[in-house]
Amino acid sequence: MKKRGTGIAFKSIFGLVLLLTVFSGIVTVIGFNGMTETLLAQYADGAFRTANSSVLTLDRELLDEYAEKGESSEEYRYAWDRMSELCNASGATFIYVIQPDTTDYGHITFIFSTINENTSYSPYSFGYVRETTNDDYREKYRAMYEQGSEEELVIRDKGHIETDPHITAMVPVKGTNGEVKAILCVQRQMDELKVSRNSFVRRVLFLFIGIVLLVTVGQGIYLHRVLLRPVKKVTEEASRFAEEGVSRGQKLTDSIKNNDEIGLLAESIDTMEERISTYVEDIKTITAERERVLSELSLASRIQASMLPSKFPAFPDRTEFDVYASMDPAKEVGGDFYDFYLIDSDHLCLTIADVSGKGVPAALFMMASKIVLANYAAIGCSPAEILKRTNDRICQSNHEEMFGIDGLVSALNENADGAPETIIGGVKKAVDDFAKEAEQFDDITMLCLEVR
Repeated sequence: MKKRGTGIAFKSIFGLVLLLTVFSGIVTVIGFNGMTETLLAQYADGAFRTANSSVLTLDRELLDEYAEKGESSEEYRYAWDRMSELCNASGATFIYVIQPDTTDYGHITFIFSTINENTSYSPYSFGYVRETTNDDYREKYRAMYEQGSEEELVIRDKGHIETDPHITAMVPVKGTNGEVKAILCVQRQMDELKVSRNSFVRRVLFLFIGIVLLVTVGQGIYLHRVLLRPVKKVTEEASRFAEEGVSRGQKLTDSIKNNDEIGLLAESIDTMEERISTYVEDIKTITAERERVLSELSLASRIQASMLPSKFPAFPDRTEFDVYASMDPAKEVGGDFYDFYLIDSDHLCLTIADVSGKGVPAALFMMASKIVLANYAAIGCSPAEILKRTNDRICQSNHEEMFGIDGLVSALNENADGAPETIIGGVKKAVDDFAKEAEQFDDITMLCLEVR
């Protein structure tokens, strides 16, 4: 029974879906990172714009007074109101001004702290002191106070974060003499970034699912039409031919028009069926011919056996002698034969002979020879005369000629002065030329002696 999920269609579609999955994963990662970088750049640009605008709300001549009097100063409250309005208008989460401890930048003191009214966070009070969040912030502070940096950006979206993923854009607040007095920070939560990224992932996922479904259906239909249906026809035809052994009227190539390996396979199946059918017909013809020949040989064997004396005792009324004979042919019919009969009351003729060759030709020659011998014996010829006349009669009708003594002498005289090897080679060539295409039916043995 065929295992489920091992078909060509399943493997093809599974492989294609796997490639699509890998490709989609790569595209998603690239798109996700690209979108994140773009959104972060937009977030940072907006935050720095807000930061630079917030700096303008501060009176640089009153920076020391802000830090000293704080909320008791009317100018401080005015600057705080403008900063708070800007915080809500720009969509920032926090806008605050801090003074780091410049000895090691390990602590910061809040001068201003505003918060967007749409958030659940609380602002820091004036003069609040807290530890610097981490080394990244500490180095950013140092860069502004000691290295003249005009803006720094901190992105916090990994690890332990107190206020969810956010960015903090920082610009220096300088006095009239250009000295850095404080750092203004704009913090923006990355809620929109998270929403956008999640939306992007969902869209990619839905798109991927849609593409997979489309590819699965499309590839399934395509494979069924182009591959599976033709392969099924080829398989069914091969199974049918293996079971029935006969070609059908319609060829596979009449219904399979593929100009690919499947088309070649269908053509090969058609050719195979034609050749096997032809071979089977040839085998039937050969078998029928062989059966006919065997039948004729069987009949010839029976005829041959009927022509030879087979009833014993052959002469039951003659007590002065007895005779018995048998013949076992090498094939269905043979060339050997025997015969015995009374010529008269005082003469018994016995014949035993060997005809060269085997099979039907030898049997026919045997029957002809037997009849001729019996005829000459019946007219009272002596044994020598019987054999001579029979030989003459047979040779009259025999043209397949003997090499004979004359042929041997002629072959020897052609190389009379040659070495024994040359002489024997010459005789062998003369025999082969004489026999032409005739099959060798007896041994050929030669020996040459040179007397010096």
